[in-house]
Amino acid sequence: MRGYSQNVEAVRAMIFHALIAWGYARSTHIHHTITPSQYHDMAE
Repeated sequence: MRGYSQNVEAVRAMIFHALIAWGYARSTHIHHTITPSQYHDMAE
């Protein structure tokens, strides 16, 4: 069960970071100026 719970936490973190990055991009409305590296930095 320990491996399962760790997997759940990893998925939860991925979803959380994805929502943060998506929400940030949506709130700024500056999609064309966001470079892949900046997006990666926000995802961190």
